[in-house]
Amino acid sequence: MAEAQPVHLASVDWQRGKWADAKGRYSREHTWWLAGGAKLKASDAHFLLPEGYRDGAKVDPEKMFVATIASARMLPTSCS
Repeated sequence: MAEAQPVHLASVDWQRGKWADAKGRYSREHTWWLAGGAKLKASDAHFLLPEGYRDGAKVDPEKMFVATIASARMLPTSCS
């Protein structure tokens, strides 16, 4: 009998944020909803954004990608 394949579900919620009334501007901050109930606030990598667009989000998707691959394969890594 074949093993069941794992299912990985996630949802991303984007909002206009603090610039909802400003034409042509929007917040890069968004929320990740992961299967199992985890909720994470994320934003673009700060080095990619001009100062006025940076949000105080806790998770950088690029760093999270590296951590995810390392975790899945049990590799040592360092993210700064």
